[in-house]
Amino acid sequence: MQTWIEIDKYGDLNGLSIEVINQKIEDNSLNSRVEGDMVFIEVFDEEVVPDSENIEVLKSENTLLKDSLYMLQELAQEDQDTIKTLTQQLDAAQRKYKLIWDKTIEDFAQNENKAREQE
Repeated sequence: MQTWIEIDKYGDLNGLSIEVINQKIEDNSLNSRVEGDMVFIEVFDEEVVPDSENIEVLKSENTLLKDSLYMLQELAQEDQDTIKTLTQQLDAAQRKYKLIWDKTIEDFAQNENKAREQE
């Protein structure tokens, strides 16, 4: 099935400027007709529909990719926050256990000294 559409709409659908379309008309690459001051281009529906469908599919995929990117950025930020928190907890635990070991060593040394003095 063939459809006639305005030259501007044809240009929008195919990403072509009016100058390029006019050149194609002059080269007989495109069929056209003039009604009053309007120029119409003959279009095969099979050619136009896939372009429109492809544009919609690409827009949808682009939106999906943007959303995925934002989600991944949020997850990365959460991971960085988790790493920071865990690092702080690890540092605190290391300080705590160092104090415990220092106290244990000190107590052991005192107990040994007492034992030697009692002998």
